[in-house]
Amino acid sequence: MGDNEASRSTLDRIRDAKQAASPETGYRLAEWDMLKPPAEQIEQTSRSWLTLSEVSIPPESKFTEWSVFDRYTNDYVSQKFQQLPEEPDPESISQSIAAIKDGDNKTVRIELVRISRVAQQHPSACEPAVPALNNKIVGADIAVQAEILDIFTKLAIHNTELVVPALDTVDNFLSEENDDRIRERSVNLINTIADNERATGPD
Repeated sequence: MGDNEASRSTLDRIRDAKQAASPETGYRLAEWDMLKPPAEQIEQTSRSWLTLSEVSIPPESKFTEWSVFDRYTNDYVSQKFQQLPEEPDPESISQSIAAIKDGDNKTVRIELVRISRVAQQHPSACEPAVPALNNKIVGADIAVQAEILDIFTKLAIHNTELVVPALDTVDNFLSEENDDRIRERSVNLINTIADNERATGPD
């Protein structure tokens, strides 16, 4: 009985430490000091990112491991994220679309990184994903909204027509009640579209 209570207490303290190391939005790097007792191993660091695409994970050492937590204490120092190809197969977009529609929160965020990487190399392959992204961005966490807006901007740089279905939604993010980081990305997207339209317009 006493051992069980002590075990539960340790697990609760680890959960509390994970929660304390998690950001309000975006992603934060946390350090595990393996020389300390389990409930005292996690320490948050000053390194944080708004989007998962920006995350950079330091190498582990003998006594130090890392986690990258989102606001829900999901950890992205995992095979599923770390083994995501830098240049994913464009045909994997269909897998990403299905995950965005039906996947859990962590899976959705990882698949958004896949789409972002495909958008960088093969933007036209992402066209089928635009409706799903447009639906997902409404009411989503700020980190997810930022990731999707960055994807739209990558697509708009290549071809503004790819993001036309999302423009009405993006316009809603320009109002002052939205987070400044989301407004900034929305303005950047609109400016990218306008610049491309001027560049391709009549002389």
